[in-house]
Amino acid sequence: MSLRRLRRRPAFARLEVPVAAFAIRTALRVLAATLRWSRSGEAKLQQCHDRGVPVLLAFWHGRSALVPVAYGGRGICIMNSTHRDGEIVTRVLAPLGV
Repeated sequence: MSLRRLRRRPAFARLEVPVAAFAIRTALRVLAATLRWSRSGEAKLQQCHDRGVPVLLAFWHGRSALVPVAYGGRGICIMNSTHRDGEIVTRVLAPLGV
């Protein structure tokens, strides 16, 4: 049976989302521990955050996995798909403060 046909089965989907989210979240935590950051404009962003001024950040969807590493715990919200892949992203990022 092909992976595509297997993914269509509801039983597989119920397992795929939590297992994928756990694996990706774990890999992200390991990756985050090895990153070095270089930030520009951080002071202005921090001033806005301290004053409670809303800020809109724009980034490519492929970079959303690094948002909790850079901004976790600051009340950051993202918008993503309601598709199963979007559910995986939500389950990865929510426990990390996004």
